[in-house]
Amino acid sequence: MPYLPPNQYETKFTNGGELYNPADGKEYMGYYIKYRNKFFAGNSPQNLKIKLRKIELSTENQVSNPTNLLYNQLNKKFYQKIKNRKIPYPSKPLPTEEDYTKGIFTRYFCQRANNKLYIIELDKEVYNGLLKGTYDKVLYTSGKINWSLQNPQLNNDNVLKLEKRFPQLRLFFNNPEEFVKAPPGFHYMPDGTLMEGDSHPGPLPSQTPPETSTPIPPETTNSSTSTSSGGSY
Repeated sequence: MPYLPPNQYETKFTNGGELYNPADGKEYMGYYIKYRNKFFAGNSPQNLKIKLRKIELSTENQVSNPTNLLYNQLNKKFYQKIKNRKIPYPSKPLPTEEDYTKGIFTRYFCQRANNKLYIIELDKEVYNGLLKGTYDKVLYTSGKINWSLQNPQLNNDNVLKLEKRFPQLRLFFNNPEEFVKAPPGFHYMPDGTLMEGDSHPGPLPSQTPPETSTPIPPETTNSSTSTSSGGSY
């Protein structure tokens, strides 16, 4: 390379996470020369042999560490495919009157692949976008659940069935009575049994009525009259 005036290049140092050598795929650490939009290993502008490439910064839905960033550069097709995907955002859809007429409501959610405790509820539009790949379906796994609006026990059973695929799901859908409405003049027991009346009169079957004690009547004092008989002298 011809002589480079000092005002046309910069000598810099990197501890890693910025550049890599495309010849061997290894992350580069050390001095380098920046000339316009090009990067060369070393600190001598007269000895620019190894050309380096910049590790592109990830978008917000990628994990930012040098290893993953370098992996993305060496797997361009995969990286280009996922880097512009959006992160799914949470939503809390409510059942409609039509849903209550049917007695069932479909709820959508997703779980993060590398954090099973991260679960968010979605609306149908974001759920469909996740299936199509508009949102990041590599990092997030989509799911849906049939939610009874009449039977809380059925909701609990459905959550437990889905937990085989979505661990910790019961911690997210932890209220099986959510959105459940009983018909007018009825109410649901915790086990899902439909009972007449707006509420249950008296203790639940699993409860033991409080002990009662028979009142003790107050003590009565029996007074007796003592009669002394005197003798005559």
